Amino acid sequence: MNTSIQEIIYPHQFAIAAVLITSCIGFVLNAFVIQATVRTKIFGVSFGWICISQCLANLGQLSMFLFFIGPLAAIDMNLLKTYTGGRPGQLLNFFWYSCIMSHLLSSLNRLICLALPLQYNQIFTKRTTTAAMLFIWIFAFVLVIPQFSASCLMTFIESDFSFDFQDTECGRISAQYLDFAFSVSVICAIIVVDVATSLRIVWIRKGIYNTTTRRQVKFFIQTCTEEIILMICVLCFYKVSHYFDGHWMKFVLTTWLWIFAHTADGCVILLFNKELRSKAVLKLLPLMKTIAINVLFLNKSNRVMDGTSSSPNR
Repeated sequence: MNTSIQEIIYPHQFAIAAVLITSCIGFVLNAFVIQATVRTKIFGVSFGWICISQCLANLGQLSMFLFFIGPLAAIDMNLLKTYTGGRPGQLLNFFWYSCIMSHLLSSLNRLICLALPLQYNQIFTKRTTTAAMLFIWIFAFVLVIPQFSASCLMTFIESDFSFDFQDTECGRISAQYLDFAFSVSVICAIIVVDVATSLRIVWIRKGIYNTTTRRQVKFFIQTCTEEIILMICVLCFYKVSHYFDGHWMKFVLTTWLWIFAHTADGCVILLFNKELRSKAVLKLLPLMKTIAINVLFLNKSNRVMDGTSSSPNR
């Protein structure tokens, strides 16, 4: 009886389809933003490369769900519970740390640009921007090194379709300090920097407010929108999700919202930049429609193969 209720309330096929479709859309959006940013150079050198770093981290996150977690779950969820199957969980953390630190660098970039416009090109040179990005990605890798140990392995929670740290000493330390405390600290730092930038914008509006300044302010609003989405994601993942017992709500507030946040990250860049948006409408909509149809077809085929041979307990 419990098995039947579980299958009705939380059919994993729908969760797999939601994961694959959302991650697929996000993968295409972020890939397009990277390609268009490199070609158009509308963000300049430093801010443009920081946006690319964010989108690369998004691509990494989304590719884990699209090419590994989703397909493996569709074949056999037990494959994600092995040592090798836990690698996507480790890589998810790696790309997450890279993503939030790239957002912090983006906030710092906007602050310097608006607070010290004359010194901006001297501070954010091509060399310093490259060095900062290398530091972000190397430091993110250092943070996930403990997860190579079997005692710190990220385990797949089938009921909620998510990864979590093991209940070991190493797992608890990683969850509390390397994951939760670090993520919250970076988000708080982003808030502080954005508040400082907002105060600077209020001051600027009292004086000279030309076309160049408006453009830089628009880029700041763009970064703030992206960061608000990340903040909501962190709040729901670490706090709100614990107030719900249902598998669907836990799935939506953790795994799916996580994927959606990285998808929305690329979408926000498109919405705020007409040069990219006009190209995206022509190139991406037909492609995403085709991909979504293929994903639904594959998931339906998998459901038929798994369901026709067995009937629920009554």
